[in-house]
Amino acid sequence: MGSTTRNELVYVKETPGKGCGLFAKETIPAGKIIGMFDGIAKQISVSNALNENREYWVEVCIVDGILFYFDMLDDKTEGVEYIDHACKPNCQIDKFMLISTKDYIAADEELTLDYLEITRIPLGIKCMCQPDCKTIF
Repeated sequence: MGSTTRNELVYVKETPGKGCGLFAKETIPAGKIIGMFDGIAKQISVSNALNENREYWVEVCIVDGILFYFDMLDDKTEGVEYIDHACKPNCQIDKFMLISTKDYIAADEELTLDYLEITRIPLGIKCMCQPDCKTIF
C-alpha cells in the first residue's frame, strides 16, 4: 500500500484525542487534488473480513464475496493516510482513490474525509468529529 500526497499543500500534526491529522500549509481552493491511495490491493473474503481489525483499511470494492482493500498500516509515508473522519468533510474521494477538496480550505485547517465513502462493511467505530456526534461507521 502506498499513497501519493502533494506535500507542498499539506502537513501532518497531532490532533487532540484523535492521533495525527492532515492540515493545509496554505489556502487550498475547492476541487484541488490533495493525493491518492495507490499500490496493490489486497483481498479477503467478506466473511473473514468481519473478524479482522479493519480500522486502517481503505476498502476499494466487493466482487463475488471478495473485499479488495489497501492496508494503511503497510504505508510508511506521511500524507493522505492521516486524513481524519468528519461527518461533514471538506474533502472527497473518487472511484480512482483520488482525494480532492470539496470546499475552500484555510491555512492550518484540518482536512477531513467521510470514512463512510471508503468503508463497505461497517466497522462499529464511534465517530469523534464532534463530542456529541452519534455516527457509527
